[in-house]
Amino acid sequence: MPAQKKLLKDHYPEVLANWDHHKNAGIDEHLLYVSSPGQFWWRCNLGHSFPQRVAKRVRGNACHVCAGFIVEGENDFFSKYPEFLEWLRLGEKTERPRKLASTDRTKLRWQCTLGHEEFEASPRQMSFNSDESRTPCETCRKRQHAIGKS
Repeated sequence: MPAQKKLLKDHYPEVLANWDHHKNAGIDEHLLYVSSPGQFWWRCNLGHSFPQRVAKRVRGNACHVCAGFIVEGENDFFSKYPEFLEWLRLGEKTERPRKLASTDRTKLRWQCTLGHEEFEASPRQMSFNSDESRTPCETCRKRQHAIGKS
């Protein structure tokens, strides 16, 4: 005789308390089983949204963001610094890195929005220059220095 499937709502209502209704729109969480396939979105007590299988949530796996993982759309480089998305220069067959940390030291190609020369920098270097008084573009930095905004 096959094992009885456990409905999440009946056996683990505390897990459903962290269901992310916005990112799981259209999915009825009351019809989920502990063994349901696929990943769904959850919110931790600090408000981070992260994807995870139901079985892992039941076993008590923690929030990916709090655990230090990079979650696209939540704590990745381009979610923290969306202004740099238009600076990124990709080759013909290159896709935008999805799970890029702000501390990543991998060099990428960039160009400021004013069209100055392209340059290489890591997300770590770019995030250091994210405030309005600093810019990662050398040409813009020289201009700021010349007019006394250094």
